[in-house]
Amino acid sequence: MALVAIPKSSNYTIGRYEKISNSIQEILQKLGLTQNESKVYLYLNKNGSKKAKEIAENQKIPRTQTYHLLTALQNKGIVVVISDRIMKFDVIELEKILDIIINNELKRLEELQLMRGKLWKANF
Repeated sequence: MALVAIPKSSNYTIGRYEKISNSIQEILQKLGLTQNESKVYLYLNKNGSKKAKEIAENQKIPRTQTYHLLTALQNKGIVVVISDRIMKFDVIELEKILDIIINNELKRLEELQLMRGKLWKANF
């Protein structure tokens, strides 16, 4: 009985990966990432650490905008800089970013509550 080899890059596999990737991108956007931030995150998650230039070229985003996106993702705690001689960027695992985003939102809500309390006191 002969074995039939199934090509790894079949259209089915590519289509399925794209559907999963699109679903993850939608979830990341619902969690507060912009469309381009989620694209950059998914690219790094799939391809490992990359230089900003590589990210910009692959994702067809201007390099200056890519640096802004990477800074925003760093500020959110889901992208890290790997500093050797050349700066490369890498991501926190997908499983951990939900906790990071929730903690960031909780801190933001606490700050809003404090501001509301100060505003209330300032009016009376």
